[in-house]
Amino acid sequence: MSASLLEQVRGMGSLGRAWRVIHENGRSSQSRETRREIAEFARDAESQLTRIQRQLNHCAFRFAPAKGVAAPKKGSNGIRPLVVAPIRSRIVQRSIHDVLLRVPAIRRYAENPYSFGGVRKKEGSA
Repeated sequence: MSASLLEQVRGMGSLGRAWRVIHENGRSSQSRETRREIAEFARDAESQLTRIQRQLNHCAFRFAPAKGVAAPKKGSNGIRPLVVAPIRSRIVQRSIHDVLLRVPAIRRYAENPYSFGGVRKKEGSA
């Protein structure tokens, strides 16, 4: 019997993969605060991930408030509104994202020529 979507999201394998993506992206962030948060989490990542997993297993995990940031758009004078969540929240969000994109009925909607919400655009989709 395969694991439920929830079991997959809160599994240490999925959380670990999510952390690796968040870690890699965060290390090259233009935000000094994000790089600092990534480095701080990385010092004790295994223990932090275990804590997140335990909270998810006991229905005790709560997403911390995110903050709005006006980031400059590349190649223009405009701004790009971003919502920046704390590292722990990003890891759980990424785990949910990754698990859901393994569901064929969902993946077909995510594979499109636009980049949105952490889903990279797929060339040739329409």
